[in-house]
Amino acid sequence: MPKFHKEKENSGDLKYMVWPSQSPDYNPIELLWDELDSEVRKKCPTSKDSLWNAIKASWNAIRPETIQNLSDRMPRMARKVITSRGHFFMKIKFNVFSLFYNTVTT
Repeated sequence: MPKFHKEKENSGDLKYMVWPSQSPDYNPIELLWDELDSEVRKKCPTSKDSLWNAIKASWNAIRPETIQNLSDRMPRMARKVITSRGHFFMKIKFNVFSLFYNTVTT
């Protein structure tokens, strides 16, 4: 931790939060990109134009509720990471696109 941050933490102005490295599954935008990638691949684009159309169609299918759910998930995930001290913990698979299309996935 940089000296400036350490001084701020010691003075009580800053609370340093240790966050596990390489944790893209805790990051809402990474979850969204992963699901977007998965949906685009299902469309099997064969050209630059069909790829762009697949990306736009999948992106436009995202509902506002999906973004809200990803955001609402963050405090729970942060508590789990803190409780587990950054170690592995069981979590429920979160399939973003099941929210887009109102389908149940297994």
